[in-house]
Amino acid sequence: KGYVIMFTSIQLDALKELGNIGSGNSATSLSIMLNTAVNMEVTQANVLPVKDCEDLCGVSTGKMFQVIHTITGDIKGVFWLVMSQEDRSFISEAVAGDLDVEESLVVDEEVSNILGASYLRPLADMMNVRADIDPPSIQGLSDYIKQSDEIVLDNEHIIFILNKLQVMDREVKCYINMILDSASM
Repeated sequence: KGYVIMFTSIQLDALKELGNIGSGNSATSLSIMLNTAVNMEVTQANVLPVKDCEDLCGVSTGKMFQVIHTITGDIKGVFWLVMSQEDRSFISEAVAGDLDVEESLVVDEEVSNILGASYLRPLADMMNVRADIDPPSIQGLSDYIKQSDEIVLDNEHIIFILNKLQVMDREVKCYINMILDSASM
């Protein structure tokens, strides 16, 4: 534990550009799913300590929706999606209308799959490696790590990307986060 990550401004610019590629891929997929235009913009990209990221994402408020995917393949780690419960409900209803709780969770998982794959694919392509995301788990990062025997993260930093989506005249904030093991960084 305690592995320290230092990125130069050029590396952070490259990270933001990867985020822009991921957001473009995500916007296209979500536009098809929603049958309406979706604009997505990366407003911030950084590498932060886990605690700082949890604070920025508003996790401690208890009002945030969180989805976790394990990243497998040549890159190992965790993909963590965070958005407000209000924004999550808006996206679910935009995709499929008024749903019961179980149906809504299926939509949430699919949206998370789209976002996770859209961001991981350009990173893996750039590194010329294979990376996949496992099916989603709807829970917080801390709970996920406590419950998982398979997740061993020697890196206490998160790749943090804040996206703003414009969907049907509404702005939606979406926090895209990845914790990669030190060998993958």
